Amino acid sequence: MTKAQTAVSPDEFFKIITPFLNEINPNIPPYAPDEAFYKEVFDKFAAASGLPEDTIPHFVDTGEVLARCFYPSLPRDLQISIGVLTAYVFSIDDQCADPEFREQLKSYRSVFLGQSTTDLQYIKGLYNTLHDIASHYEWYAGDMIIKSTMDFVSINIVEAEQTGDFMVSPSTKLFPDFLRQKSGIGEAYAFLFPWERLGSGGLFYVDPRYSGYY
Repeated sequence: MTKAQTAVSPDEFFKIITPFLNEINPNIPPYAPDEAFYKEVFDKFAAASGLPEDTIPHFVDTGEVLARCFYPSLPRDLQISIGVLTAYVFSIDDQCADPEFREQLKSYRSVFLGQSTTDLQYIKGLYNTLHDIASHYEWYAGDMIIKSTMDFVSINIVEAEQTGDFMVSPSTKLFPDFLRQKSGIGEAYAFLFPWERLGSGGLFYVDPRYSGYY
């Protein structure tokens, strides 16, 4: 039988892990502003999401920088779509606090699977953005990008509705954090990496189910 381990307090944990994270934290290389690129991401996200224009810079500012800095070798049109997707990611995380928005967003799966239609431009725009991005990749990578995004949408809805209601034992108090990591958007961004640069073994590097065998 495995001996129960003494719980480590959050303060002790961060005292150990923070120096390590500071040591490995990469510096984002300097980049020149690209006003034309920013405008394209802004205009595409505004048209796709239907959100009020005064709220859009809050989401696009990070989206366009991430797309250019993290994926500099990708074609410009794909970078722009990644910028739009990232703006969606930040807007979902922000707007799920609104009960009315959450209720509308819950129909996204039926819309994605073609089982229903919606008048909500926001969902249709997200679907079209994902469809455009997936068309640049092999089928498996495209599927994982879409699946990861669906995971992210669902967990944001659940988190907003269950805030303060997660009942966990002292030994599993980090479960909400685990759930966020498990259902986060990171997998989608991993599969956005230029597939051809990974070679035939790319699947084993990117998919955690296979990486242990490589």
